Amino acid sequence: MTMKVNPTLLPEYLNRVFYKEHGDRYEREHGNYLINYFPNCERFWRIFVVPFTERMEGYPTTITPKINLRTNINPEIEDIANTHYSMFLNFAFAHLHLENKLPSSLENIYTHLGTVCDLAETVIEKLYFLCLKLENKESKVLQGLSRDEFLKRAGDLYDEKYQDWYQYYLQKGKSPPINLISRIDTLVEYLGDKSQARKKYRTHSQSIRQIRNVIVHDVRVARIVEKDGQILIPKPKVITRYRSWRNVAAVIHDQSIIARDFAEQYQQAKEDLETLEQVLNEIWEILIQNIESEFYSKTRSSLRDMFNIEFVPDSSIIFSSKNESPTNSFPPPSGAYTGGTIEYRRSDK
Repeated sequence: MTMKVNPTLLPEYLNRVFYKEHGDRYEREHGNYLINYFPNCERFWRIFVVPFTERMEGYPTTITPKINLRTNINPEIEDIANTHYSMFLNFAFAHLHLENKLPSSLENIYTHLGTVCDLAETVIEKLYFLCLKLENKESKVLQGLSRDEFLKRAGDLYDEKYQDWYQYYLQKGKSPPINLISRIDTLVEYLGDKSQARKKYRTHSQSIRQIRNVIVHDVRVARIVEKDGQILIPKPKVITRYRSWRNVAAVIHDQSIIARDFAEQYQQAKEDLETLEQVLNEIWEILIQNIESEFYSKTRSSLRDMFNIEFVPDSSIIFSSKNESPTNSFPPPSGAYTGGTIEYRRSDK
């Protein structure tokens, strides 16, 4: 059955939904980690995820404790939400390692942050393709290049990369991948070539991926242990200079180089984590504006149809205030769930 809602009252209803009170176990336990630097993560969940769940069954007065999907939800919507949720989890796990500092926590933090970048870009890209579909448009870079434009890209690749192929082949035993068109191109197309938020994200995500790739694909990152017990690591932007342990050993007595190229390991991780949240928060503001513009469109209902939602005219429905709304009986943070976003309970167990 299609859910009928009032377009004027719906935003007020959704603004009463919070991770801490209405999320699944992970959102309620760890959503607070993102409040300071990435509040738009929760806002995105509130306007994009909550409307297709059974939390809405209490509309317009109550947010119900059921977090399963409503019926007849378009799979494209669900896939974007699942990717966004996976991004949230990797942020939460990075915060947990920063807080608890196990022997492997540094490696785990950057592995999770690298995955955050991959998933964040997937969310942006999927949402962009969805917007194109809803507006009956095509991607210029993926669908609209002329033969000459495509060949120019191939020529640019030759000019920039071909001279390095021999050395790459000697090291890897195969030719390098040929990427005439990549996710970078779709992000530029969606967010704009001059977007400061996109530029800041690209610079920072490259830095995170540099250290993530060293951690995942190379020997353990060498550390410098100071007299006071502080452990220093190479900064992400220079990590490639110090992939060899002997290169780290060569500078341990040069205080100027250490001050320039090294930082306390968890302070560096904290800074990189918070900066990633900040730059994504700026991009998520754009995503949220685009979602709301399409969802509340007066000329087409395509996105609402994907949520199995129909707008009805203003009525005399009156909201209770937050303090007056019925108390919701959500299970405790570590309790059993009946079908959260990622965990499924078998009914015969």
